[in-house]
Amino acid sequence: MLAMTGLRVQEIAKASWGDVYLDSLSGHYRLRGVGKGGKKFDKLLHPSLYERILAFRARRHVSTALNTSDQGPLFPIKDGGYYQYKNLSNYIVRIIERTELPFMVY
Repeated sequence: MLAMTGLRVQEIAKASWGDVYLDSLSGHYRLRGVGKGGKKFDKLLHPSLYERILAFRARRHVSTALNTSDQGPLFPIKDGGYYQYKNLSNYIVRIIERTELPFMVY
């Protein structure tokens, strides 16, 4: 999601499921919110990304039906709460380190 939307970890961590909507003009799902410096964003969720979000939410046993009044997290932790962005950032770093990609130098 970071690479496909250009959003920051903190913006993803604080995103709510109610921030996702179907754009009736394009037929694509989008995520809206407020980012760094109070700047509003409205990002396209590529169909494959949207499907992965739905799969993640289904594994967490939370609703996959769009609902603009749902202020629960886009990516809930096991107890249904929000990720702390620092924890999520550290998790992402660990995953990247495990890839052992040759261009990743630490």
